Formats: sequence, C-alpha cells, structure tokens
Amino acid sequence: MKTIEFRAYDNQTKNFEHWNSRENKFDGIFWLMIKRPEFEEPEQYTGLKDKNGKDVFEGDIIEYRNDIENGKGIIWHFLDTANLQCEWFEQNTSSPSLFTSIEYLGCSSEIEIIGNIHENLELLKEGL
Repeated sequence: MKTIEFRAYDNQTKNFEHWNSRENKFDGIFWLMIKRPEFEEPEQYTGLKDKNGKDVFEGDIIEYRNDIENGKGIIWHFLDTANLQCEWFEQNTSSPSLFTSIEYLGCSSEIEIIGNIHENLELLKEGL
C-alpha cells in the first residue's frame, strides 16, 4: 500500500511536523495538524523529489530549469481538486502558462526546492 505523507507548519515553534499513514495511522500529530489553530493547513507530499533528493510538498517554492526553459513556482492543489499543480510566478519559456500539472515536472534533475510559503515569502515578492 502507498504511504500517504503530510506536513504542517507550526506557527508557534516555526517548524514543520510530519505525518505518514504507514507509521502514524490516523491519530496523533495528524489530528493536531487539523484541530489546533497554531498549525497551518496540512500539505501533502507530491511523490516527487528534487535534484537534491528532498521530498517536494504542497507549499514548496521550486525552481525549474533545463536547457530550454526555466521558472519559479509554488506547488498547490488546483482549485480544490486532487490535481497537484505548479503555479508559476516567474517563467522564461516559449509557451508560458499559469499552471503546470506536477506529472509534467517528473524529471527531478530539473527541479530544486528553493523555499516554502511559510518561511520564504520574500521569494514570492521577488518574482512578482
């Protein structure tokens, strides 16, 4: 069975708490993430790793770069659906788009996590 992983940012400790279905089942920290006000909304692991082997979660700010295109974006669930997307805020590409499904970002050597929406808001401001 596939392991489902989440993280949630704790605004008091300024750290992420992690939960996964294999080790924690549906108790403990998962319910704290949902019920306690100091926790931001849980963010799901995408199944992707970046070029440094780091797990890519919702809320991560990534940089995408290959020989032809590059850009920076945020990983989100698209319009409250089950589809994970990258919302671009900076792009240099021949066919710019606002969103790209993460299934098209599957080449981990072209993705690098450069921050997240909780700790690195300045990255978003730079791109706007």
